[in-house]
Amino acid sequence: MSTIETMRKGTGFTLVELMITVAVAAILLTVAVPSMRTIILNNRVTSQSNDFLSALVVARSEAIKRNRSVLVTSKDTSDATNEWGKGGWRIWVDDNSNGTFDAASDTLIRQAPEVSSTFVIDAEVNDITELSYQANGFSSATDTFAIKLATGCPGTTDKTIKGQKINISSTGRASSTTCSCDSAASNAC
Repeated sequence: MSTIETMRKGTGFTLVELMITVAVAAILLTVAVPSMRTIILNNRVTSQSNDFLSALVVARSEAIKRNRSVLVTSKDTSDATNEWGKGGWRIWVDDNSNGTFDAASDTLIRQAPEVSSTFVIDAEVNDITELSYQANGFSSATDTFAIKLATGCPGTTDKTIKGQKINISSTGRASSTTCSCDSAASNAC
């Protein structure tokens, strides 16, 4: 037998080899796709939490920089369980001292658009819709904000979905911690 004939016999796949490869790929996909979904959902929650946390940090630093009070307020308070996510939030200085945002007379520092309906941002303890940072960086209130999926845990068996809690101390420092979608966990959202 010549080397050309030997090479021709060794090339290509048999139908059995191809079917086994497809079956192994299908098994790997059924394991990987749900895990990827969880990773994507957790990353979205973390991203939303980081946006809100950075807004609080900006408000505190602006209050110190400007040596005056800076407010962070919810733009739509009609939904009591999602008062910070429904309309978004704004960071502003109440230049006319009337306690209400007036685009013509108050200084808008930054505002966030409405949060996707996939998420809930809720002030859990005091249910506040306004947070003021004083010139020394201290906050007017302490609270814990929960940032989580609006549907809670998708499905009854998926306890790996995470939420975030942002805690605001009396000194104005905001910190973020991960919380569990599992209601039986000690760190449940």
